[in-house]
Amino acid sequence: MFFRSFLLMLFVTASGAGWAQDAGITMTYEGELSDAGGSSVDGVRSLTFRIYNVAEGGEALWVELHEDVEIRDGYLTAVLGRIEALGGDLAGSGEVYLSVQVAGDMEMAPRIAVGGVLRAQWAATATQ
Repeated sequence: MFFRSFLLMLFVTASGAGWAQDAGITMTYEGELSDAGGSSVDGVRSLTFRIYNVAEGGEALWVELHEDVEIRDGYLTAVLGRIEALGGDLAGSGEVYLSVQVAGDMEMAPRIAVGGVLRAQWAATATQ
């Protein structure tokens, strides 16, 4: 079982010409992963990221699997939205929350509230 002690950063970027052409909004997720004993994890792991419109429970609005995430000294980076588009349908969901799941483990808790930068990018690309 894995635990996270987040040194978390979400960076949001956009490209493209509107939602009709999949604007290409991505979020760069950076985190730190340790095992149940507190030791930093090394190696390659599968991570599943989900976005919900509630902090607990509910059904995922978006899911993306990253099969080969390299983890060095516990640190990892994944660019979300490259595999499954972070579509405009999420923009109308109000506040959204990101969850992380390592391989076959349980989804980590608590979920992370995704700030206004992502919503601002959705709004900016929607007007293009």
